[in-house]
Amino acid sequence: MLRYLRRLADRDYALDRGMIPLGSCTMKLNATTEMEPITWPSSGRCPLRPVEQAEGYLTLVRELEERLAEVTGYDKVSIQPNAGSQGEFAGLLAVRAFHRANGQEQRTVCLIPSSAHGTNAASAVMAGMKVVVVATGENGDVDLEDLHAKIDKHRDELAVLMVTYPSTHGVFEEHITDVCAAVHDAGGQVYVDGANLNALVGLARPGRFGADVSHLNLHKTFCIPHGGGGPGVGPVAVRAHLAPYLPNHPLQPTAGPATGVGPVSAAPWGSAGILPISWAYVRLMGGEGLRRATQVAVLGANYVAKRLAPYYPVLYTVRTAGRARVHRGPAAADEGDRGQCGRRGQAADRLRLPRPDHVVPGRRHADDRAHRERTSQLHRLPGFHIWPINPVVYWEPYPLTGWEPSSRSKQASRLDAFSGYPSRT
Repeated sequence: MLRYLRRLADRDYALDRGMIPLGSCTMKLNATTEMEPITWPSSGRCPLRPVEQAEGYLTLVRELEERLAEVTGYDKVSIQPNAGSQGEFAGLLAVRAFHRANGQEQRTVCLIPSSAHGTNAASAVMAGMKVVVVATGENGDVDLEDLHAKIDKHRDELAVLMVTYPSTHGVFEEHITDVCAAVHDAGGQVYVDGANLNALVGLARPGRFGADVSHLNLHKTFCIPHGGGGPGVGPVAVRAHLAPYLPNHPLQPTAGPATGVGPVSAAPWGSAGILPISWAYVRLMGGEGLRRATQVAVLGANYVAKRLAPYYPVLYTVRTAGRARVHRGPAAADEGDRGQCGRRGQAADRLRLPRPDHVVPGRRHADDRAHRERTSQLHRLPGFHIWPINPVVYWEPYPLTGWEPSSRSKQASRLDAFSGYPSRT
């Protein structure tokens, strides 16, 4: 029996063995240094304990919210949502409350490009909005002509545009500032989905290029483990005019504004027990380290795309995001492809995203060149077509003041919080 169980374990695949790609949801490697604090007794106390017994923990929460606000360019962040979907819901509730406070309760139309993240439409409906889909152009961008037509048609009822940036198609919308301006001119708000923030941190801030609200995924971009369905933290970040409508909690007045939309989580500060992971990651990395992680992630995805380019037709040549998007031909079988990966000791890539005939060979900044080479070899299979990824950044890197790495982080951030393991060159 012991040997049988060991054989089963040897056939398993986990993050301690290699990369697990989740496409647009690919997470950063959670280092042991970051994970250790959640095992301390002080991290597992009751979430409803009196604030006077949790002053240290609340300091950690406030510091993390401030750092996330600086990264995204927003004015206020609430870490109460337990997941990205809850963050979306909270953000849309804030938009509804804002329009209601301005006497424009009729604004209930939510424009969603077909390239947006899949949960956007569900969140909009739950928030009491009517979804109107905006077409996507041949180059993967939002179709500006269709966008303007939909804005004109619903101008008086337009509440918000939800756009994923970079999009689920893997594209940096080339005219994102124009898109935001058009919605604002019609009296609407702009929600930028932060699901793909891995390609933005340290390089661009949604709150500075036209967005009013976003959600983040600490369980993707900031190292909280993502496997098995959780746990997660999906903070919602807003500009100042939406801050009065962030989530609050009836049992804990300090958890949000008095004018808030109510709780979206049972606990005042959501999944507070795992926040030390993201707090430690941010402190270890510092501003320059966070930027470097994004650059390496985008570069790594471009590397995979470049290695596969000679074998597959190019679909998109516009500026695209930090992951390779593969179009699968009719001859390739889903389970056959996944079996190829499994038999070669590598986790299979994400299937059917954003369309049924696509695969996403998502890659993380922690993957070394040898692993990317193995990935490239595995994807040279019949029926695959690669979308190239060009590492083009529109905004100059911005300074992150006061984000110098802590005293012990120079070595730790390189091996623990950044690479996860020493890279081979």
